[in-house]
Amino acid sequence: MTNNDQTSSPVRVERRRGTHARAAASVRGGVAAIGAVIYDADGLLLRKIAQRTHATTSNAAQLESVVATLEFVHSEGIDSIEIQTACEHCCRVISGAYKARDPLIRELVERARSLIAAMPGAEVRHVDARKVVPALQLAQSLLGDPGSSS
Repeated sequence: MTNNDQTSSPVRVERRRGTHARAAASVRGGVAAIGAVIYDADGLLLRKIAQRTHATTSNAAQLESVVATLEFVHSEGIDSIEIQTACEHCCRVISGAYKARDPLIRELVERARSLIAAMPGAEVRHVDARKVVPALQLAQSLLGDPGSSS
């Protein structure tokens, strides 16, 4: 799914409840990158994720950002997280309100649903784009394009 993985070391992972993340992606000229910023219940940074991806559409890249976030929190034993994304399509396709037709989107949605099912307190929520700016900036930094957003 990714190459050029740049992640920071976790700062603290003792608290499990109230963990939240902001996930975003940026696509430019068929090249995509994802970003995620994960915080504990006290608002302390747990992890930053910035990765280039093989996705060529904004929806696929946005879903990859959600999946990467879910994979990290699952690997850390965190079972309660709210992932915030500005991608309404992601939320609707993961919830089943929209049908995934594209094979890559279908694969990412199945992975997201599987991870969510394994974490009883996990949810993906649509938020205003201004809330995901830190994650978007991480993605854009890999593309060398701080001025555009997807």
